[in-house]
Amino acid sequence: MTTNFYSSPLSASFYSFLRWLIPLIRLGQQRPLCEEDLFGHRDEDDSRLLGDALQREWEKECQESKTNKRQPKFYKAVLKCFRHSIFTSSVVAGIQEFFIIIGQPLVLLELIRYFSGKEGYTNIHGWIYSSGIGILSLIYVFTHYFYNWITNIQGMQMKIACSTLVYRKMLRVSTGAANKIPVGQMVNMFSNDIGYFESCSFYLCYAWIAPIQGIIAMGILIRELGPSCLPGFSLVILLFSVQSLIGKGFSKLRLAIAKRTDKRVRLMLEVISSIRAIKMFTWEKLFIDILEAARKYELKEIKRKSVLQSVNASIFNTLSRLIIFLCLVTYAMLGFPFQAEKVYLTVALINSVQNSLTVYFPMAMIGVAEVYMSCLRLQSKLEMEEKDVTGFIQHIEPHSKQKACGLTVYEVTARWNRVAKENIISNVSCSVKAGDLLAIVGLVGSGKTSFLNVILGELPAHIGRVFVQGKISYASQEPWVFSGTVRKNIVFCLPFNEKKYLEVIKVCALEQDLKELPNGDFSLVGEHGTALSGGQKARVSLARAIYNDADIYLLDDPLSAVDTCVGHHIFDQCIMKYLRDKVRILVTHQIQYLKEASKILILREGHTHAYGAYTQLVNGGIDIRSLIKKKENTSTLSEGVAKFKQGNDCIESQKIITNSAEQKQNLTTPMTNGIHHEGSKQIDDSNKEIKYDEEARISGSVKATSFIGYFKAGFGWPFLIFFLPMNSIVLIIILGSDYFLSYWTNKEQLIAESVMNMSNAVEETNSSFINVSSSDDLLDRTLNIYIYSGLVVGMFIGVFLKSFFFFWACIASSQGLHKNTLWAVFRCPMKYFDFRPAGQILNRFSKDLNVIDEKLPKDLLDSLNIVLSVVGLLALVASTNVWLLVPAVLVLVLLVAIRCIYLPILCDLKRMESVAYSPVLTHLSVSLQGLITVRAFESQNFLMNQFDELQNFHTSVSFVLLALEKGFIFYLDAISAIYICFVSLSFMASQNILVGNLGLAISSAMSLSGVLFWGIYQTTQVQNELVSVERLLDYCDLEPEAQWEIEGKTPNTEWPEHGIISYENVSLQYSECEAPVLKNLTFCIKGSEKVGIVGRTGAGKSSLVSSLFRLIESSGDIRIDSHNTKELGLHDIRGRLSIIPQNPVLFSTSVRINLDPYKQASDEKLWTILEEVHMKNIVHQMNGGLDACLAEGGTNLSVGQRQLLCLARAILKHSKILVLDEASANIDLRTDELIQELIRTKFHDCTVLTIAHRLQTIVDSDRVMVLQAGNLKEFDEPHILLQNKNSLFFNMVQQTGQNTSRQLQQIAEYVYLQKQASLGKL
Repeated sequence: MTTNFYSSPLSASFYSFLRWLIPLIRLGQQRPLCEEDLFGHRDEDDSRLLGDALQREWEKECQESKTNKRQPKFYKAVLKCFRHSIFTSSVVAGIQEFFIIIGQPLVLLELIRYFSGKEGYTNIHGWIYSSGIGILSLIYVFTHYFYNWITNIQGMQMKIACSTLVYRKMLRVSTGAANKIPVGQMVNMFSNDIGYFESCSFYLCYAWIAPIQGIIAMGILIRELGPSCLPGFSLVILLFSVQSLIGKGFSKLRLAIAKRTDKRVRLMLEVISSIRAIKMFTWEKLFIDILEAARKYELKEIKRKSVLQSVNASIFNTLSRLIIFLCLVTYAMLGFPFQAEKVYLTVALINSVQNSLTVYFPMAMIGVAEVYMSCLRLQSKLEMEEKDVTGFIQHIEPHSKQKACGLTVYEVTARWNRVAKENIISNVSCSVKAGDLLAIVGLVGSGKTSFLNVILGELPAHIGRVFVQGKISYASQEPWVFSGTVRKNIVFCLPFNEKKYLEVIKVCALEQDLKELPNGDFSLVGEHGTALSGGQKARVSLARAIYNDADIYLLDDPLSAVDTCVGHHIFDQCIMKYLRDKVRILVTHQIQYLKEASKILILREGHTHAYGAYTQLVNGGIDIRSLIKKKENTSTLSEGVAKFKQGNDCIESQKIITNSAEQKQNLTTPMTNGIHHEGSKQIDDSNKEIKYDEEARISGSVKATSFIGYFKAGFGWPFLIFFLPMNSIVLIIILGSDYFLSYWTNKEQLIAESVMNMSNAVEETNSSFINVSSSDDLLDRTLNIYIYSGLVVGMFIGVFLKSFFFFWACIASSQGLHKNTLWAVFRCPMKYFDFRPAGQILNRFSKDLNVIDEKLPKDLLDSLNIVLSVVGLLALVASTNVWLLVPAVLVLVLLVAIRCIYLPILCDLKRMESVAYSPVLTHLSVSLQGLITVRAFESQNFLMNQFDELQNFHTSVSFVLLALEKGFIFYLDAISAIYICFVSLSFMASQNILVGNLGLAISSAMSLSGVLFWGIYQTTQVQNELVSVERLLDYCDLEPEAQWEIEGKTPNTEWPEHGIISYENVSLQYSECEAPVLKNLTFCIKGSEKVGIVGRTGAGKSSLVSSLFRLIESSGDIRIDSHNTKELGLHDIRGRLSIIPQNPVLFSTSVRINLDPYKQASDEKLWTILEEVHMKNIVHQMNGGLDACLAEGGTNLSVGQRQLLCLARAILKHSKILVLDEASANIDLRTDELIQELIRTKFHDCTVLTIAHRLQTIVDSDRVMVLQAGNLKEFDEPHILLQNKNSLFFNMVQQTGQNTSRQLQQIAEYVYLQKQASLGKL
């Protein structure tokens, strides 16, 4: 990615950037810049090094606070870490503000004295002073440039260091603490809070520079004006106090906004992660309303902040003129004569320090407040409890490889934290040595996963000890699959070993799956593994654990999500054979494997119910089967049927294990069953790997449509039509006050001259303002004071109202953009989310929206003001000397030309920078979601290195963007300084100049120079910030799915009355370039029929569900009760169907909302349903009952308990058609039977489609559908299919083993005979 050409300047001096930027600009003019055009990050900007430096300072600060018995302060660690750059920037700013900025008005004072004809001033003095103004301007170019560079680099480094430090901390926090950190909150913290270090770094030095500069200016004016300047500076002191209060107000508002943004972003992340379920439940409008409510709640504080921003804007635009007004009016009222040198010293001096006093100081106060609040929020995360295993886990190095390995748990009692009263694990002991297999069984919520967490050190034990002898590997119950290829998910943090990799793929039964995936093991798994089935995700997670060469393997129920024959293969070939010499701890619900276990640990409510070998437990009278399955009784016919349901199933239509001849033949090709080999040309991961859909990036300048779209999202054209004239009127008042001051000064000068020359007639002058031949034109001083006062008061009121209305309009636009983008995202088809990382979407709703909320309004207001100010200042300069318009216009043209050159490149880099930050956010969220797995693999360093690489790439883009911006500023400053030189020197060639005109011209030129520079820079910033608007508007134009409701096509409220489902030649493909996954399916499911759906991975089971819910549009006709679903709205279809998904979907809101989001059911009904699903006691024990808030994703409940809540939701809805998509995959047999029994009773009159791995779940169905490679192979009653020994279903049953297959056939026959008997009675 890095070329030699662009790598050398990194070590060069600062000003060398002016040389190497030019080739980059030329390249950017030829084509849009891309990653390959950039260079790597500088060593001093390295994420790891900066993180190390800040971590050292933070550790010192924590140690000092303990010694001094005080609270640690994170901001102190930041200041100490960057003290050298802060000191350097302060020195440069001091030189710039105390000498150059203050020096220019003093030189102007001497120049005015020269033109006033003061004694002792010669022509040489005039040239010296006029040249001095220009020379100081040129020196300012370099100091300003250097200060800009230092502070921006400093801010960028602070952001990098804080991000790295917080990310490292997140990898160390305890599981209990991590559960309290919503991922969305961390995304918001990285997007916004840490970003304040970067955005506020320029202003922070002015917190002390501005007051000192103000004191210096006051001293100079006291010398010149005497006590007349005191009222003006009293106002400054008063405003400093006001600014302090405003700063405190901003602090409170910043914290309030941050908390509300956290909530909104967290909700957005949950929505994106669960979008498939939301679409199937038709909850889009509900969550749009919830997110819109969260946004309005957030905007309420932003609106309050806009009032303070309006006050700040009023101070910025009027303070200098208010000070000038108070000083000069007081001076006039005290009877002193108006002298041009004193007037324009005051004007020039106040204008020179204006930015410091009215812009930089308020921004410094706001910046200090925002950075301080960000430091507090970051410190709250840095002080969170860390994972600590020193108290109860003792690691013992094995004396020899394997044989000495083992694990001993001694009387362990554990709870999530010290505050918790309830123990999760109570007095549990066990011991496992190398070669042993410990099976852990128990009901849902009995503590099986929690026990593994104790071994991993994630659940702290306050009593007991754990002795670990060897390295641990772990496969979680909920598979952690991250965005990337299958190979990357398996190899993870380890080097690739082809031989071992192939062995692991084989024993984990992934060979056939990889062969069927489009790009083999280089196929992308999608966000959260959306491209894989539940069984595939479980096996990939298992393969990752097995590939890790460990001594102790903790396997948390890896067999539940796979078919029985695959389960047998994994258990026999992987657990019993491949890991035979290892310590193995297996959590399982598959009781047929318990006989093979060395020992069995049976948990009940966190206690040890039984522990020992299988025969020992059986001989001791322990009925293992009854502990995890309903107790059987053969006294009734229905319970007799349940007796047959003791075996497990197999839903695969083909054997996983191929014969040796087939394997040998496949190994001769470069790719075996989809596995790319090292020896093949395709092995280069960087070249071969298929990438996700890249984030769209428009090139060139931001189009005017983005600006128009921004305001159209709010008040639209009526606001612009109202605001522009209002802004023009305010500007006329502002410039009128400047014009009137010059007018007044000239008249005072002429009056003074007329008094001194009483004996002579008043001669005409060249003044463009007055004709002194008429004494009637002279206004008395009192009237002048009234006029000037009216102009200043009107100016203040106008500026405040203008700013207030503008900020409110921007808030309305921001709200409209958020709403439009939100609707567009929810309206996207499901395929849009499958291969887009959540960070890519979240970036729009966090960082981009923050830019639109915080930065764009004030920069846009500045730009609009400046555009009109330029016109007014040009008129003022031209009024003194019309020929000065020529260089002014040339300067304007030159600045605009430079802007046109820079702007497209800046916008390209800004887009690239936004895109480069999305992977950082994605990596953060993925790391937090898989935190336990990450720590079990001891891969924190691996993930930290990945984080550093991602952040370093983002830094390289930010660095080039920063360098380009500063180069742009340098050229603007330089041209402006040259213009000031020209204007100041031009007056040396003129004669008979009124000093009022001279002062007005030079002060206006200095202002015009600054305004032109600031205007070009601000409009460029606005263009960059409009990139965020462009990115949101880009989402607004996403292609939507079909209409949710179609007017005139809404079915009646009773539909579907029967629940008949018919498919006619239905085919489905995910994209035009891929083969169909469903192929010409034609079948009819009768009303109230119970249908089981089986088939191998990739057979099309989930695609069948997608077609029914129209998540993916299909060809052919799908009819429900004779209604063609293509003619109905999506909500009309999905809203009449129910589904219980394999992975339970719960949200971090109340139990009530999760069950009944529209609040249509009474409390009694909700409690009744919870009692039916055996969740009443659990919910009742929660703080708040039905209103108790669940953790993010429902993680404060076990997987089985979450599934039961999903069942309760389905029962409450009670649709005529119910789909169970492998709903019993991750639960024990007793819970599975509970679900099946409830479905039989609650949905006896409904059509039920069941996709299942356990054949006993579907063998008693009315009919069974067998899919293979997208084709419908068989569809009939189970008993009839089993009579055909050539049928696929018969082969599936036979693969379960002799005893299990016989039991399944008996169940099918029994159900068949019962059905025939009931039909005969009819």
